Amino acid sequence: MHHYPHHIGDFNSATRHLNRLERGIYRDLIELYYDTEEPLIGDVKLICRKIIAVTEEEVTAVEQVLAEFFKSNNSRYHHRRCEKVIAGYHRQQKSKSKAGKASAKARADAKYMNASDKSDSTGVEQVLDSVEPLLQHNLTGVCNQEPRTKNQEPIKRVPKKKTPGGNIPPTLAEVQEYISERNSPINAQRFVDYYETNGWRVGKNAKMKNWQSAIRNWEARRKDNQPQKSNNDGTYIE
Repeated sequence: MHHYPHHIGDFNSATRHLNRLERGIYRDLIELYYDTEEPLIGDVKLICRKIIAVTEEEVTAVEQVLAEFFKSNNSRYHHRRCEKVIAGYHRQQKSKSKAGKASAKARADAKYMNASDKSDSTGVEQVLDSVEPLLQHNLTGVCNQEPRTKNQEPIKRVPKKKTPGGNIPPTLAEVQEYISERNSPINAQRFVDYYETNGWRVGKNAKMKNWQSAIRNWEARRKDNQPQKSNNDGTYIE
């Protein structure tokens, strides 16, 4: 033991009748007891040698203290209080050792679990890497491990679906395409400019819903030569 509890009140009460030499000898014997953590050997001369009790007075003090405060048993000098403190110290050390081993085991288990998780993850990734080409082969008939690039495979353009009436307002290109399909005499630029000016309205307040229908109306008016009002550029005002 590196230290032991020293109860000053108890020690003074138990040793009040001793002289200074005997009190010092008693402290030396107790400290030897705690240092070796075992009862004192039954040889008084050897005990005196260990605590450096040389003079006849000192040896006599050792004998008196041993006889009063220690119990001789099996060639050993036992001290009840010292043995109680040492036993408590051993229990404490055993408990600390057990706690330390449990903590070390917990750290080792956590380290093993982390390593196991990484190993399992790597194994799954490897399986997926090996299965993916097979899935590609089953789906396409060709085992391609690398994705196709834009240069390897032509881009397929999906034709736009024409919605009834078209978008309002239409683009100039859409108007030109529609006029070209109909072989219409209407000027696409003039048509777009006219309706952009009035906010794509027909009449006074009605919002245009079908610009293709408006082109057909322009064609009909031009064919019948019955415009309500004509601009100088030949466009018709509805």
